[in-house]
Amino acid sequence: MKCVHIYKDGSMDELELTFKKKKTKFNINNLSAYLMKMSKSQGEGDIKELYKWTHENKIIKCFSWYDGEAGFENKHELPPGGISCFLDEDSSVQLLFGDIFLVLYNDDNLYDFQISDYGVFYNFICDGFDDCNTEDEEEEKEEEEEEINIDEDHIDGEGCGDTDEEYEILSNQSEDLDIDTNEY
Repeated sequence: MKCVHIYKDGSMDELELTFKKKKTKFNINNLSAYLMKMSKSQGEGDIKELYKWTHENKIIKCFSWYDGEAGFENKHELPPGGISCFLDEDSSVQLLFGDIFLVLYNDDNLYDFQISDYGVFYNFICDGFDDCNTEDEEEEKEEEEEEINIDEDHIDGEGCGDTDEEYEILSNQSEDLDIDTNEY
């Protein structure tokens, strides 16, 4: 069986999972020990199952380290929505250390999980995330639209009733502060 091995620099490879006994049932402890031996870069402590996702009636499990030394952070960003038994951070923002391993299983049976399979899963999970605007981006866009849609007739007082007052347009980007000359 193959699994996806993500190195700390973000590059990926497929790791052939070979157990001594051909009919070894999926066992988290056996698999964790095997993956720890196969890792090129490690965090602190033992490798752990950190996240899992359900996809096409199978489960993808992520094994890695959530603690480690500076410089050993894994550069890969996992897809969002991973479920963890003990980590509070979403899988897409949790900082991981050392290598990351992704395995596919169902009913205690391991299945081949190749880089191309992970790519399909990643794109499926992240579909539309690039199109989303943050609140800051939306506020900036609204401000720009307001500046563009200023009606020239209303700036100099024409069309605003019988007032002869003049208005000064202040830029939102001005960094100069006025001095408060009011007496309190």
